[in-house]
Amino acid sequence: MIRDFSSGLINLTGEEGGKIAAKAAANYVKSFSSLMKYAISNGKKSDKWIDMYRANGGNTGAAYLSDLERLGDEIKTEYASYQGVLANLKSGDIANDSRAAGRKAFNITLKWIYNLNQAGENAMRLAAFRAMIESGKTPNQAAKASKNITVNFNRKGELGAEANAEYLFFN
Repeated sequence: MIRDFSSGLINLTGEEGGKIAAKAAANYVKSFSSLMKYAISNGKKSDKWIDMYRANGGNTGAAYLSDLERLGDEIKTEYASYQGVLANLKSGDIANDSRAAGRKAFNITLKWIYNLNQAGENAMRLAAFRAMIESGKTPNQAAKASKNITVNFNRKGELGAEANAEYLFFN
């Protein structure tokens, strides 16, 4: 998050100027908070800036799965965990019940880290998007610029998939 914020601020200053970069820095905490609520609620708690940002293609692909795919995976994982704890409790298997409960706590921790990553990865981008809109840029111009102020995981080039398979985060 620190890298995305600092490099985003530096790149935004170079591309759009200090005034927009200062506005983006002022928007950062609110953007992070909004994105964290969005991540925790699986997209149910949004605001106008997130909706506009996403509608104009501002989000990047590193932390976003399709909503249906992500929802399906979460339901399967939670159901399997729930079934494991119940089955172990019914059979009186305390050791396996403890293991299943520990796995559930671990999964909750991983989900929290995932949500932090999802919000942190796009907070500076969203803050920059808002600053540019408020400074008179079109949503398309703002989305394009904000998407590229830090590493844009959607840019691949002709050999991007192959290169990324060989070396993680090649792009």
